Amino acid sequence: MYHHHSLALLKNKETTISEVVKKAIHERLLSNQTPAAIFFDLSKYQQKLSELSEAFPAPTLNAMAVKTNPLIKMLKVAAKMGFGAECASFSELIIAKKAGFRPESIVFDSPVKTEDEIRYALNEKIYINADNIQELELICRLIKNGQPYRKGFIGLRINPELPLNEYNKSFSEEEKRNITGMSSSKFGVLIEQAHQLLTQNREFSEVLTGLHVHIGSQKSPIKMLINGIKKVVKLAEYLNLHYNYQIRTFDIGGGLPVRYTDADGAISFKAFADLLYSEVPMLRNYKVITEFGRSVFANSGWAASKVEYTKTVRDEQDNEIKIALTHIGRNMFTRYHEIILLNPDGSTKKGHFIDQTIGGPLCFSGDLIGKNRSLPLIEPNDIIIIKDVGAYTFSEWSFNANRRFPPIFGYDEDLNISVLHKGQSTEEVASFWE
Repeated sequence: MYHHHSLALLKNKETTISEVVKKAIHERLLSNQTPAAIFFDLSKYQQKLSELSEAFPAPTLNAMAVKTNPLIKMLKVAAKMGFGAECASFSELIIAKKAGFRPESIVFDSPVKTEDEIRYALNEKIYINADNIQELELICRLIKNGQPYRKGFIGLRINPELPLNEYNKSFSEEEKRNITGMSSSKFGVLIEQAHQLLTQNREFSEVLTGLHVHIGSQKSPIKMLINGIKKVVKLAEYLNLHYNYQIRTFDIGGGLPVRYTDADGAISFKAFADLLYSEVPMLRNYKVITEFGRSVFANSGWAASKVEYTKTVRDEQDNEIKIALTHIGRNMFTRYHEIILLNPDGSTKKGHFIDQTIGGPLCFSGDLIGKNRSLPLIEPNDIIIIKDVGAYTFSEWSFNANRRFPPIFGYDEDLNISVLHKGQSTEEVASFWE
């Protein structure tokens, strides 16, 4: 149940969403020709950035995880505020450069970098986190053969091999797939292997000056994030003390959970930083890099879609199921999101709440935004609002059924709406395949 304070905040947020939708309808940003769009509360986004920089102040490099939200106009805001960019592919490097991030504030984390991509990053003086020993060997070989690079800008990702049975929690198979600090993960070098290889091959110490750890996001307990960082910091301390390494940079990754529902655990940047440095005081010996994404972007974004049709079907037990069909579905939303309902004019819809299912536009039966959602009766031309979609939604857009990518808008405190991305026309979708 919501507490009174939570209800008041929710009501205020829903009022703002309603006013933005009304304005978007008036300005024909939402219409029969553009039946779906994404909106960002830019003030809330900037507030999140400020909270992060206050929790992890300079000389920490707070690198935005580009994969969570690659919108260049939003990334430009972070770049101007002195943030960095964490890039999981070469394309994201180019996005980061277009957004105005300085090369020395860009972190290249792709687990599969080609030699040409590595050469480019070294030439540009971009920070590189090698994923594995073979990649680290390639980097060392290039440097030994005269490749220019910036000393102090080479790290190695370590997998801390965290056991799941220490956290008093039952993990689903999906949660296990998203935890990247388990011994079975495809990412990084297992910590025991790293200990052996880095101590036996002392030539790595001439190049390697950073370590990196990332445990996963959303379903990873905070204790797990901290335990992973603690284990890898101990490795850095050991290498520096006993094997003449000069590990000076420590990339703690991201991974803070977001509150999609009241059932989700969440922690502020400040609370996490205080807890982290309390539990791992040795971390203060290092230049820290963070790679937060979901926790920066998710809660400032929401999506709107016109309801095109409604229907009634029956399940195997002959129970009636009411279904509403919208213009965005599993081509964008792969997890649970809370939903509110507006009238066709953008006002909040009232009425008796009943359980309903909301489906998307794709041609497979699993394309559902939500099942058994308690809402007023949904009717054609109503507007569905899907909350907290600012991260890992449109950046994972699916080509299924070749739907056109929706436009994305931002709005400020005065509800002035600006275009962040124009979306796609049907001609542009077709041209992709030429």
